[in-house]
Amino acid sequence: MDIIPTYYTHTLLIACPAVFSEIIARLVNVSFLESISPSLYKQASVTPVLKQATLDETVLSNYRPISNLNFISKILEHLF
Repeated sequence: MDIIPTYYTHTLLIACPAVFSEIIARLVNVSFLESISPSLYKQASVTPVLKQATLDETVLSNYRPISNLNFISKILEHLF
């Protein structure tokens, strides 16, 4: 799972494209050749967030789940 949030990962990739482009291209090409997306890329980190700040925090139905996927999985999703 990504340790760095997607926004910062995206900013880092924009700042250093030469460093990461070959790595990402290799991962994507291997996924295309094998016609699979690695299971690691399919795992999400789920964070509960209150629907409204005024709702009771002790009631579970007042939360909505936010799923954060691995940055590479988002790239693969757009390419497939």
